[in-house]
Amino acid sequence: MAPRSTYKVITDEVKVIRALRERRGLSVNKAAPLIGTNKSTLTALENGRIDLSSGWIDKILKAYRFNKEVFDTLKKDRPSSKDDLLKEIADLSLSLSYDKLLIIRQLLQSF
Repeated sequence: MAPRSTYKVITDEVKVIRALRERRGLSVNKAAPLIGTNKSTLTALENGRIDLSSGWIDKILKAYRFNKEVFDTLKKDRPSSKDDLLKEIADLSLSLSYDKLLIIRQLLQSF
């Protein structure tokens, strides 16, 4: 196992791996045994404190039942965390007219 670092390096790959786990509805506690590791190692991988090697990526994709094409597509599209997505939406909303914002509000309230 690669040594843990005190520094975090959140790469696009790390974001995708976390997004795939969340897409499967898995907690870190449930996902770690599927991968063949423990919770602390998976957390360190997802927090960028352990280098996410191609070996780890392959193990994780197999455990989550995703193929490499899905991974590559998401990596290219760079999935955002919820906070990143909310910030991006807030930034985009600044350029919208009041009428468009009202329409978006109505749309969101319908969910």
